[in-house]
This record gives sequence, C-alpha cells and structure tokens, in this order.
Amino acid sequence: VDGASVFGERLKDLLSRLGCRMLNTHLVQKREAVEGYVWKASLKGVLGALKAANAGEMERLCERIGALTVEDKREMRAFLLQRRWLNTEQCDEQDAALVLALPIHEKCGGPEGAQALGSGEKAEEGAGFGAAAGCRLAAPGVAPSLLSLEYLRVASEGEWEAYKYLGVAVSKLSSVYVDSVFPRLQSLPAGVCEEAMLVMMGQLPQLCREDSRFWDRLSHVEFVRTAKGKLARPWELYDPSVAELHDLLEGGELYPSEAFLRPEYVATLVRLGLQTSLDRTGIQLVARTIAAAAASPDADPARLASRGRSLLSLMSKHAATLGLDAQSDAFLAEADALFTSEVRALAWAPVLREPILSE
Repeated sequence: VDGASVFGERLKDLLSRLGCRMLNTHLVQKREAVEGYVWKASLKGVLGALKAANAGEMERLCERIGALTVEDKREMRAFLLQRRWLNTEQCDEQDAALVLALPIHEKCGGPEGAQALGSGEKAEEGAGFGAAAGCRLAAPGVAPSLLSLEYLRVASEGEWEAYKYLGVAVSKLSSVYVDSVFPRLQSLPAGVCEEAMLVMMGQLPQLCREDSRFWDRLSHVEFVRTAKGKLARPWELYDPSVAELHDLLEGGELYPSEAFLRPEYVATLVRLGLQTSLDRTGIQLVARTIAAAAASPDADPARLASRGRSLLSLMSKHAATLGLDAQSDAFLAEADALFTSEVRALAWAPVLREPILSE
C-alpha cells in the first residue's frame, strides 16, 4: 500500500499484522513504475490490499482482524468510515458490503453500557465486535447504553452518517423506545432508567409525530419512578401537589419521584393519567392501607382516625361523582356492589369507643 507517508503509525502497524506491506518511497525513483503493483492509500486500496494479503479468503481475513485489540479495531473502523470515502467513486456497493462484513463494528447492549451511563464514564471495556450484517442504527437521541444488541454503537455523528451511507437501516426514535428501551426498563439501574425517561419526556413532540399511537403506548408503560424506587404507570400514581390527598395517601409508592415533579413533567403525566383525585379504586386503596395500619401494633390511633375522617369527608363531598348517592344510575350496578361490600368490610372508619354523654 502506498501509505507510508499518509497513514499513522498505528494504522501502518495493524495493516502489516494483517499481511499488508507499506511502499518504501525512499527506494522508488518513479512511482508510476510500480503503479500496477501497489494499492492506493484509499478505502478501495486498503480493502484490495487486505484481500490480496489473505489470498481473497474472507474467513481468514476476518479471523485475523478478530484477533486485533479493541483499539486496533477502532482505528481500522475510523479509517474506513471517513467522510471522504462516502461517494460512489471511492466506495461502491461491493466495497460497502465488504466494510460491513469485517468484524470491526461495535454492538450496543453490552454489560458495560448501563454502568457507564450511570457513572458518567465512557464505555470502553467489554464492547462486542462483529460484522454489521443484520444490525440497525438508532435515530439520534437515545444513549447507546439503553439499546439492545441489534443496534450499532457509533462514536460520532460522522460514523453514524457513514453507516447510513453504507446501507445500514435506521430505526425511528419512536421505534427505538418501543422495541428496545421500554422492554428493558426494569433491568436498568434506577438512576439510568429515570434519566432516560426524563429525556424521553422532552422528546414527546417528535415521538408523537413519528408514531400516532406512541402516546397511548406510553400511558400503559411502567416508566415513572416512584418515591419508593419502583416503576409504575402514570395512572397508578397521584399528583402530590393536590392538598386534598395529602392526609389520605401515605407512602412513596403512590407518588412520582422528585425528579418527575417539575411542572412540565407533572403536566405531561396528568395528561397520561396521573390522578389528581381519588376514584373508587383509590378509595379502596386508602381504606385497605388504613385497615392494614390499624392491625399493626405500632399503629398511631390519632393518625388513623384523622385519615379515616378525611376519607369519609372526601366520599361525602364527591358522592355524586363517585356514584355513591342513591340517585346515581350506577348505585345498583354490580361493580358498585363489589365496591361497597369491600369498603364496608374494611376497618377504616373512625369510631368512638365511649358514648357521648349529654348534660
């Protein structure tokens, strides 16, 4: 290869280990005299030299490349994916297929990903390398550590553009979240998951433009981190800014974590179903928690009485809305019967243990 004066020392060294030789220009008086025997210092030239050095055997070439260090593979990839090669004159379909077949491409979804994002460090160790066949590119906007193995890890915008030119399929941002990120949320570290979902909420306008069903899909995903550290759907949680609920709902598992309490996030969560008042399901939940707390030996009678009075007051105040008044069409419905039977059976209502004596 005529690249002695063009290639860096690392590239020259790794090419020599793959069987290529550099032209010593000091020993050549006229380059045109050896032009038919020397490959140019280009993408086509390097690919041609690699094939020739390995007798055209792809299996042998891939085996030798597979034995290179991580740094060497990245060096070779950086050379082959340069922007200057992205044209039909420098890289035709055959060249593109050969580049993608070489085991120099990094896959996402490795064990190093989540830890790297969580610690703020770049993932360097344990990256999986292989051919790019069958892999996809994720649309910009998702951290590589959130992606699964079918996605390529790219080091720069230039690499992303190069892969796209070479024919690697690009997944829309909405598809990346639905197919790769959402199914993995439960397995991600808490901080990584929370940060990723906050980023996603900022991308919702784009995501909904791409996929008209994305909003509905999201409302059924357990993506909101609660104050207790668990994941929940928006409609399973309550808005902590509603004063009426403060005395009734206790426990961080019923509220979003602090990171989700910025006004713009709360407004989005309310649209996704975050509850601002108690419905029948909520009343049953509160009644169960009061009854469970009352059975505890450490129960605070005064606190339990206060919560019971608050629940009774709320049920009385919103009786019509909840379908608890005699005039409601739903009053005699089967669902109503199930609701009232459970609420009546639970020990949540405050009672007086001594009769009120009138003077």
